[in-house]
Amino acid sequence: MRVTLLEIFFFVTVCCLLAGGAMQGNPYESTPYVATLANVSVSVLVCCLLICAFVLTERRRAFAIGFVIAAGLYGLPLFWRGAEEFDINMKPQHFFSNPIRALYSRLSREVVIDMETGEEIENYPSITLQERSKLMTLFIRVPNSANFLYFSHVFIAVLVGYAGANFGRLACWWDTKSRITKE
Repeated sequence: MRVTLLEIFFFVTVCCLLAGGAMQGNPYESTPYVATLANVSVSVLVCCLLICAFVLTERRRAFAIGFVIAAGLYGLPLFWRGAEEFDINMKPQHFFSNPIRALYSRLSREVVIDMETGEEIENYPSITLQERSKLMTLFIRVPNSANFLYFSHVFIAVLVGYAGANFGRLACWWDTKSRITKE
């Protein structure tokens, strides 16, 4: 089985998405560059596949069309719903939002940050009330819920698109095989 350039780029995109989702930790430490790289790589991947759907031939065109249709069908309800779908306080409408939110509630944790130093206070519950009153603290939930929901949906959309792409490739192979056997 040959690996195409699009599949290599797909792998890089998935790695960027996973890294972008993982980097959304402490806002004083995390960098937005990985998240931006993930967004750019997904955008470039979809644009490349849209172009490929028009210019390539046979199985490669089927791969591109399958990806765009499957990822588009997954992402279209998210697009219609807008930013409300990524708000943890709103009622989810998308089919995969409830499992993603359940995963978020299992993976997220509350972090206490000292505002003066910008560092996480590890043992905050064990600090006395007098010491707590002297500290300026910030309570945040890590990872950020909107980022987690966004990266999770984009990651699933890319995986659904890849499954659709391979289905398109298989359908093209099956059509070619059936035409050859009829002749």
